Amino acid sequence: MTSERVVAILEWARRAGRPIFAVEGDTLRRRTLSGALPLPVAAWLRRVTGRQVGPVIRADGKRHYEYPLGEGNAPLLYRLFGSAIEVNEGAATAPTWKQFARLRHSRGRLMVPDISWGKH
Repeated sequence: MTSERVVAILEWARRAGRPIFAVEGDTLRRRTLSGALPLPVAAWLRRVTGRQVGPVIRADGKRHYEYPLGEGNAPLLYRLFGSAIEVNEGAATAPTWKQFARLRHSRGRLMVPDISWGKH
């Protein structure tokens, strides 16, 4: 999927109030057939959690596309993408930017996902 299509689908879901993703424990699971997080966000989640992003076959035989989540990631994603992501009420109100700032430092520099999708 191109980044423009990814952002368009996320924006449609946010405006329509129809979540594409649902938070399930430490995983963000896609609920629809299409839709994805922008590549820089997916790469950031992989980096901060140390777990791979991608398709998963669960024990019940159903296939899902999942993103790993770390502590404080769900509220941050909710604030970035709004109702395109379904989270429990407590997670959406947690202080996210302070938690996010404490998540990762590399050689004294904060590791922030590049969410400037319009740049090429």
